[in-house]
Amino acid sequence: MRLERSNVRESLRALFGTGRFSGVEADASLLPSGGVAVEFRTEPNFFNGNITATGLPKIGPSDVQVVTRDGWSWGHCSRKRC
Repeated sequence: MRLERSNVRESLRALFGTGRFSGVEADASLLPSGGVAVEFRTEPNFFNGNITATGLPKIGPSDVQVVTRDGWSWGHCSRKRC
């Protein structure tokens, strides 16, 4: 199979389109056999799953109010690890 720029572009779009990656790059190198090796490098997206607030006073906002007030939401995508 011949390496075509359009196939690499399609693969990059498919990987990025999953939503699992904030960045996707491809690099091709010629092998001694005459073939081509294609390396895909990805930067993952991180998603918030379970968010809780602990140590709150008995009188005051609930844990849900604290979490939502600070702008967090379920399934929120973050490009950096905390």
